[in-house]
Amino acid sequence: SIGIRHVITVAVFFLQAVIFALLLINNRAFEQQTYLPPFLYGTLLFFSLDSIAFTREVWASLFLVLAIDRVFRQLQFRAQLDPNLHLLGVLVGLSSLCVFSYAVFFPGILLILAVTTRLDLRQVLLLTTGFLVPHLVLMISYALLNRFPELWSTFYATGLEFNTRTFMEFGSLFRLTLIPLVFLVLALLLSARNTRFTRYQWQIFNVMIIWLVFGLIEVWL
Repeated sequence: SIGIRHVITVAVFFLQAVIFALLLINNRAFEQQTYLPPFLYGTLLFFSLDSIAFTREVWASLFLVLAIDRVFRQLQFRAQLDPNLHLLGVLVGLSSLCVFSYAVFFPGILLILAVTTRLDLRQVLLLTTGFLVPHLVLMISYALLNRFPELWSTFYATGLEFNTRTFMEFGSLFRLTLIPLVFLVLALLLSARNTRFTRYQWQIFNVMIIWLVFGLIEVWL
């Protein structure tokens, strides 16, 4: 029923907020422990009544939150966590299975690791292999059922098409996001003047900026 779906969705949102809080605390994103970012994260999830619908985006965002945790761990331990890189690719691959356009975060993660760590060819191959594993499993499963053409036409071909339909005019979207963008710019300017950031915290700051940029790209797609 719809009620059960909403309960499951709310539970997944709560799980995302908890994971987000733990990854910020465990990875020492701030000098002092604070629950304000996960609180704001959870508030934004519940901001729209449409967001509590039982959709693919709910599960895709859960995998992305887990992927961000793996990115932070990679920043801490660098090349010593090759299995972490493979799992990171798998999580992004699972997210793109739920929502194909979320595959745009894969090049975003490559850019993040290239900027913040010493990313080499072997690590790129580990990430790429992990990303492709869920898709290969899905393709093989459909091929064994003789339904691969159906999978390609309804999922991959549709996802690779550039959708020119617009559900909201650019002007309306800009006015809707103007106030949050103003606060974001002010926050970035204040953060840039903060000289108390450690090198690791600056890396986390760069991760969030790059992630935000690719998130905007995904919305545009």
